[in-house]
Amino acid sequence: MSNSELSVSIVTATFNSMRFFEKTKQSVFSAGVEGFEWIVVDDGSSDGTREYLQTLTDPRIKVHLKERNTGIGDSYEIGVRLARGKYLLILDHDDTIPGSSLIDRIDALESHPESNVAFGTVAYMDEGDRIYQVSKFPFLKHSGLVPSARVLAGVFFAPAYPLKQGCVVLRTAFVRTVPRIFDIALFLSGVRSGPVAFIDQPCLNYRTFRNQFSSSRKMRLIKFFHFYWARYAFQYLPWLVSVPVALYRTALELAKVLWCFISPKRV
Repeated sequence: MSNSELSVSIVTATFNSMRFFEKTKQSVFSAGVEGFEWIVVDDGSSDGTREYLQTLTDPRIKVHLKERNTGIGDSYEIGVRLARGKYLLILDHDDTIPGSSLIDRIDALESHPESNVAFGTVAYMDEGDRIYQVSKFPFLKHSGLVPSARVLAGVFFAPAYPLKQGCVVLRTAFVRTVPRIFDIALFLSGVRSGPVAFIDQPCLNYRTFRNQFSSSRKMRLIKFFHFYWARYAFQYLPWLVSVPVALYRTALELAKVLWCFISPKRV
């Protein structure tokens, strides 16, 4: 299969993923995309995931087995380095791709060569595959090409960040210009590079777990004390607005930390 035949590379980092991996696999192969490759990088699983991956014979699946656990960021880096598709999707090992959403994002980027990013909303899914909530992105009501400033405003001023990595498709060539950046930082880099293609439909079924509450508390604290959002404000916004936005996001993140410790709801 030549590079010209590959429309998209899907990169998945696995670690002890046997519980839901088959459902993720089914969604990848049901996405309806012709000319794709699925790069699966295992981060030293010990639950049988590695052995299972070695039994997969479909030539579209490219398995890379790491000898030891070196972290999800390293797995992403390996996957991006191996990617040969024109477009790139990073999909977590327990999430799924809804319907035709991957085709729709690819078509949006094909229609708008000036854009490096296409994304949609997120459907939140429980352990039983039940969709219980769909995110809404501020200031965006209809599909189409959206100016960078409008998307950045939605990201920084929304009380809750309404995106997950798997709802975003990017041009692979662009991703390689910003090495070792993933998740929200990668999305923001793509947004800053030009207008963004928005798809007004769920583009990711994001799985949540009952035991996610305690881990979310820990992650909230880690993220707060690393001041990620304040740093993003200075990095991705004009300097005239970066200071007030950094202060606003820091106060907002502190409020979330406090709420996380008193609220009984899933985070």
